[in-house]
Amino acid sequence: MKLIVKIAVLSYLICAHFAQADRLSEPYGICAHISRSGERPHIDKTLSAAKDAGISWIRTDLDWDGMEFQKGKWKFSHIDSMLEKARAANVKVLPILAYTVPWANPAYKHLDEWGNYVKTVATRYKDDFDFWEVYNEPNVKIFWKEDSPKGADYAKLLERSWREIKSADPSSKVLYSGTAGVPLDFIEDSLKAGAGKYFDIMNIHPYNWGWGGRPEAIAGEVEKLRKLMDRYGIGDKPIWITEVGWPTSAVASVEEPAIAALKRIGIDSSKIVVSVVSDTKAGYDGVKNLNYVGLDKIFKSMRTFGLSQIKSLDVKKFPVLIPSLGESFPEKYMGDLADYVGRGGTIIFPTNGLPLFFALSLEGGARKTVGDLYLKKMGVAWETWWTKKGVPEKEQYQKPAPGFESDFNFEMTRPASRFLTTAALKNGDEFIPLIEAGTKDYKGAVAGIYKFKGAGNIIVFTNANSVITENAQAQNLAVAYIVALSSGVDKMFWYNLRAGEWKTSDPEANFGIVHKDMSPKPAYKAMQVLSSVLPEGASRPKISKFGDVYVAEWTRPDSVKVSAIWAPSRTKMNLLFDGNVKSVVDFMGKSYPASIPEYASASPFYIEGVANARPRN
Repeated sequence: MKLIVKIAVLSYLICAHFAQADRLSEPYGICAHISRSGERPHIDKTLSAAKDAGISWIRTDLDWDGMEFQKGKWKFSHIDSMLEKARAANVKVLPILAYTVPWANPAYKHLDEWGNYVKTVATRYKDDFDFWEVYNEPNVKIFWKEDSPKGADYAKLLERSWREIKSADPSSKVLYSGTAGVPLDFIEDSLKAGAGKYFDIMNIHPYNWGWGGRPEAIAGEVEKLRKLMDRYGIGDKPIWITEVGWPTSAVASVEEPAIAALKRIGIDSSKIVVSVVSDTKAGYDGVKNLNYVGLDKIFKSMRTFGLSQIKSLDVKKFPVLIPSLGESFPEKYMGDLADYVGRGGTIIFPTNGLPLFFALSLEGGARKTVGDLYLKKMGVAWETWWTKKGVPEKEQYQKPAPGFESDFNFEMTRPASRFLTTAALKNGDEFIPLIEAGTKDYKGAVAGIYKFKGAGNIIVFTNANSVITENAQAQNLAVAYIVALSSGVDKMFWYNLRAGEWKTSDPEANFGIVHKDMSPKPAYKAMQVLSSVLPEGASRPKISKFGDVYVAEWTRPDSVKVSAIWAPSRTKMNLLFDGNVKSVVDFMGKSYPASIPEYASASPFYIEGVANARPRN
């Protein structure tokens, strides 16, 4: 039986690069630390939940220090028990060989000890695992256990691991370590050192959850990676994604502070129409998802304006403008922002970082660093540890500034390290701290209100965290899988199954698609629905884009054609399809009338029976 399985695996891998036009094979995986003590009590429920969601694979850790707990002394019982339960549940396990032990740290400098660990584990479990992931995110210090991780050093570890694994079982397949993000320089450094000969499957973790990061970006990351692999003659190797996900942090948005700030300057947010800048025709969409910063529900409604419309925007009708959720804005139109404030308008910069720090060029999308050049012209100034001595690199607290204590609570999730100042104010202008931050030796503001005499206001956040609602997480899960699979990725593992929820504002604690008590989030249902409409054996999705509307098309094993449709924001469709609509369900499985919907939105829906999308005119 083992030989048969191995032959099947080998056949699959030989054809993997051509799988873009082939059928999907067990594409759904999830991360769950079922080999570690904290998750072992939940293993039965975890395996059952994964299976019920249509998930074939669970990724977990074979931690070196958990197996060789003393030099030469081994413990395998927890892994043996895990495997027994996984086999009974008919769920496959992807093991991670990782990390260090006190007598061999960092691992790459102790290759004999590391090699003995890999050899021992690979030999013992050669009949249990067909795939081995060599380390986890070696490009970051916390895992590599050394400052400034280098791809060439990882290549040494990978080569030794390859030799030990292949010696134990030549048919086993070796995965490159899933990297944090897609660090092309790190990966290329490893390839220059010969790493391309020592793995069968490339592997990345293309997280994109901060500040409106959209799952569609996965396609571009995979494309860049494939081009790099092609340059080194390994472009035919399969690509997996063994971690990706969006957390559902419950607090630390700018919602309540923004309401309080607007109230302080005499604006009731619930009674106004907020204007946001989105100009896809010009190549700019800096305000895609206000829900990511908690500003989607505080206004009466929202209206979108193009870049060229800012200069004529009626400040009485549209007294509040949100031009960007990040640090970039088109340079050509920065003067129009200043003019809007000069006419009495109020700008909100809900920025995780420094607003207008980068100037965008709409020709080609390039950006350049301009620092505080444009902000100073508008009366806003800032300081940080790299611009002024004595400014802390990391503040120790964030809290409502004096005068706002009763308006909102604010829990610091991570330091901002960027503090607002009054250095650019003129006589008669005023700065009102909104969120105070600092250390025992330094006090500053990471959010505040700039009130300009005879003009408008600017509300700035440098500490804001993106907040993903549970519904947005579910939407992103569906889109991410479709995009990844359409890009040639063979398997993708969502991070993760069960949320730890030790802190409501910590993203790391809230990635799960089920809660700590195993009750499902919407993302769990979204996984169930997706795995049923895009199941094992379906053709690889093909994506087309019509304006802002995405259409993915595939054929199920039962020969039924399916189209998935979505758009980053609500957009009217003008498309024709071949075939007859058999059914329409949204990403949560809710049924709708059997006809092509009029609008697309961030909530994907699946249509059975139609294909060949094209513009109506």
